[in-house]
Formats: sequence, structure tokens, C-alpha cells
Amino acid sequence: LSLNSWRTIERSDASADVSPFLEHIEYLFTDATEREVFLSWLAHIEQQPGVLPHYGWLHIAANTGTGRNWLASVLARVWRGYVAPNVDLPALLESQFNGPLAGRVLAMVDEVQEGGENPFRQANRLKSLVNAEERIINPKFGRQYREHNACRWLVFSNHHNALPLNDTDRRWRVVSHSAAPRSPETYTKLYALLDDAEFINAVGLWLRERDISAFNPGERPPINEAKRAALDASKSLVQKAAEQLVANWPSDVITNGDAAEVMGDGSERGVTPAAMRRALTEAGAIQYGDGRPVKVRGQSWRCWILRNAARWAGAQPFEIANEGAKARGYNAAATAMDVLACAAIDDGDDSPL
Repeated sequence: LSLNSWRTIERSDASADVSPFLEHIEYLFTDATEREVFLSWLAHIEQQPGVLPHYGWLHIAANTGTGRNWLASVLARVWRGYVAPNVDLPALLESQFNGPLAGRVLAMVDEVQEGGENPFRQANRLKSLVNAEERIINPKFGRQYREHNACRWLVFSNHHNALPLNDTDRRWRVVSHSAAPRSPETYTKLYALLDDAEFINAVGLWLRERDISAFNPGERPPINEAKRAALDASKSLVQKAAEQLVANWPSDVITNGDAAEVMGDGSERGVTPAAMRRALTEAGAIQYGDGRPVKVRGQSWRCWILRNAARWAGAQPFEIANEGAKARGYNAAATAMDVLACAAIDDGDDSPL
């Protein structure tokens, strides 16, 4: 048995001017293409509330006081009762309760910084929040029940490492905003409009009448400059070290010990095995023989194939051993950090780990 709890919001003929809303969107979304997609994304909520797009929005601003809270307040009024404003995303990810999201078509986060040194802590939980078709609603007081997920996400942050993203992410569309705040007089006029029911109604009607025939809710968000910056900022030092190994280690094979030394910033104990496996796998490396030990320079090691997997995955152990030993050449005593540093310089890459 299922129940449709959505009730269409009645909109009356609008006479109020919606230009302040559109002008502020233009200010916050300076790229014309991204702005048009965002407006259609909002209009899609009004016109097809039960159809969940495959992505949410992450808006990163270099300055505070730009009026994003005003935009959030307008949207909370346009779909009053169907919006979860001021969501504490870290607390929500940590909690077993998700009642505030029940029956919502839009959730908004004021500020978040969940990427960085432990980006995978709640990554899977976040994925399920964004685009799971169905979810279990677990209110703090009351019974659990299953609900169709129609909740879009609009996240505001002043940090590029706002969310735990990886290079294959297709759940977030990212834009950045670097303009200085508008004049105090402008914000005074904007905030006065929040109490104008005719203005709120006019914004809702404008979204209802917008042509969204070209909008694709299943589109994969583009990897633009803003998203590249967010992807890079959300990576931990371990992830960045793994990418350096794949790009610059002077042989196609590396031992577990050498990889652990580099990824542990000079100490084999500086990185956990699980974190190392995850980072190397995400960087494109594969473990030889599912962890089968290979004797390299007289010591047994598990080995990782960093590049040319088609060549090395089926190689004999002695071939893996030879390739693994090749990185040091005649300098068997060199540390893994020194080997990688020399290789990076030879390749013209002087970026830090």
C-alpha cells in the first residue's frame, strides 16, 4: 500500500515583479549556461516534483554575505512545507534518524566541509541521500516507513572541499562564485520581499511556466573548472600520493612497502592498509595476484601494478619481481620517497605530494 502525500501548491495570477529573483540568480550564477540549467532545475521541482534529477548542486563562494541565504529563504517559501532548510549535513550523516527529509522535494545546506583528510567517512551515506530511488524514513519519534525519494539537494559552502567527491562523481553539479557582495541597500530590498506573498507566488508561477523541454534530469554534470577544484580539494594526502605513484613511479610495479612509505609520508605505518588499498584502486592500480606475495630483492612483498595492467596482470612472479626491483636501478638503498622525487623531477613534475 502506498500513499501520495504531495498536494499541488495553488498559484494565483501573478502581478508582482520577479526581476529581483532573476537578477540575484544572475549574480550568484555568473556562467550563463550553468544559470539556465539551475533555473530549469528549480522549475523542474515545480513542474515535476516526483521526478528526481540525478544530481544536486554545490555552490562555492569565495566571499560570505553574498545573499545565498536569501535565495534559500525564497525557495523555502515557494514550496512551503516541502523544503528542508538549514540542514546540518554532518549531523544528518552521523545520525540514524532522517525524519527532517520526509516528504521533502528540496533540502538545503548552509555550510559544509566534509571533504579533505577523511573524505570517505560518510561518502556512501551521502550517495544514498542524493539519488536513491527509495529510502527508509526513520523519524526520531514514530515508526519507520519506506518513501519514494524526490528530495533534491542544494548545498552552499565557502570551501572547495565541501563534499567527499571522486573523479567519477556524477551526483553533483558544481559552480563557483567570486564576486564581492552586492550593496547593503540591495540586500535590504531583497529581504523585504520575503514577507511579500505576491512576490513569492510570482516566483513560483514563473517557475511553473518556464519551458523545461530541453532540461535533462539524467544529465551527467560537466567537469568544469569549479568541479575540478572541488575534486582536487576533496582528495586526502593519501589519495594524492597514490595518484603521484601511478603517474611518476619509475616502474610499472611497486611493492606494498614502497607504496606504504610514500603514502605514509615517509613512514610505512603512516597509512592504514585499508586506506592505501582504497586510494591505489581509485587511482587505477590493481593488486597483483589478489595479494599473492612476490620475492623482490630477496624479500616477500605484495605488489601493485600501477600501469599497463593488461601486460602485467598475467605475468609470472619473477617478471613482477624484476619490474618491481627496476625502480631503484643500481641504488638499492634509496628510500621510496627519494625514488619518487627523482622520477617526478625527471618527468618535469615538481608538484608536492
